[in-house]
Amino acid sequence: MQQEADQAGSRRERRKQEMRSRICDAAIALFGERGVDHTTVEDICEHADVARKTFYNYYTSKQHLLHELSEALLYGETANLIDLAMERCPTTTERLAFFFSRVQANLDNYDELERALVLQSIQNIALDDGQAGRQFQ
Repeated sequence: MQQEADQAGSRRERRKQEMRSRICDAAIALFGERGVDHTTVEDICEHADVARKTFYNYYTSKQHLLHELSEALLYGETANLIDLAMERCPTTTERLAFFFSRVQANLDNYDELERALVLQSIQNIALDDGQAGRQFQ
């Protein structure tokens, strides 16, 4: 009986993750094609083949989706760059130089979607109640 409950729970979680991925993938594709400002929730739902209500079960707004995408991009990429710097560079100075040179190179290569996600992340930091948010403001 417990095994059936565990399987149902994991199946439910997999289904939720699949739905989130469909919505995110649709948003990324549309944001890249049309830009963030010219993409609506309705567009995302149609592209993902989900009902509007389903979208709102996962995200409160397009801005909330954008927030989540920006965190995944920036924080995931930042963690990867830090790991790479730690692996390749023996000193702190070299690690910092490597990290910031890679950030600069990435920013130069970003398209409109990635720039929008970077801007969203900066806004997220500014809205944070913590020390980083206060300093940024």
